[in-house]
Amino acid sequence: MSLTEIINYSTILKTKILPVKMQELYYMFLNGIKKVDTSTTSHNHKVTEEQLIALFNIRQGILENLNERPDVGDLVSKSGIDKTLIQQLFHEVFGYTIYNFYMVNRMERVKNVLLKGKLSMSEIAEKFGFSHVQHFSSTFKKYFDESPSRFVKLNK
Repeated sequence: MSLTEIINYSTILKTKILPVKMQELYYMFLNGIKKVDTSTTSHNHKVTEEQLIALFNIRQGILENLNERPDVGDLVSKSGIDKTLIQQLFHEVFGYTIYNFYMVNRMERVKNVLLKGKLSMSEIAEKFGFSHVQHFSSTFKKYFDESPSRFVKLNK
């Protein structure tokens, strides 16, 4: 099925299908990356295989633990690549700064947990490291333009 067909699906079905499609696109990207000219980026940096591996390691490290705010400095230093360069390359390859990538993916995971309906708002807030339910609610509204409770009502 194509992504344009998925747009017509119900919201609940979309939340189940889109993560699968995203994973599929990710694997297609990884398979195609060897065929893409990665010799330069938009800022004329030469992108090496070592840098690509470092970028995907940082990405994976973030995705594996969305419950805690990543230590960007630690992730970058573990890459062994210049801090400014790796941050710039991360933004160019993934379209987000390292921290924004974490936040967008964290909020998508929060949304999916919320839709499952197994945890209360306070349990979700605690699980994903929000200081309190109000902070969770305001952050959710910032990303999805509605409160978590309204979002659940509209999507159940």
